[in-house]
Amino acid sequence: RYKKSDSVTEIQSSCNLELLEIRRQRNRLKLLFQILKDHINIDKSVYIRTPGILSKRINENAAIRPYAMHTSVFLYSFFPDVMERWNGLPEHIADCTDVKSLESSFDSYVL
Repeated sequence: RYKKSDSVTEIQSSCNLELLEIRRQRNRLKLLFQILKDHINIDKSVYIRTPGILSKRINENAAIRPYAMHTSVFLYSFFPDVMERWNGLPEHIADCTDVKSLESSFDSYVL
């Protein structure tokens, strides 16, 4: 049983829980990866397009054209947010061939 005086931060750190933000990032990237690799049965051409111009500065083989935003209403929803993160990943992560290698590469990159 816990007391009022117990520190939530100490309890959390003693459980060795991963930060929620990191878990969310990993799961969003994992879902996008599964959409890109056709592991999820949706028409990806509706949501995802390749960029018109490829740049050597970003992961050119796996780059995604970001949505053009005029307001912030849609900016923080799934696709715009995860596309920005995806395009910022190092090439060795974006070029993974399966979900397990994506997760382990992401974990070693972030943690």
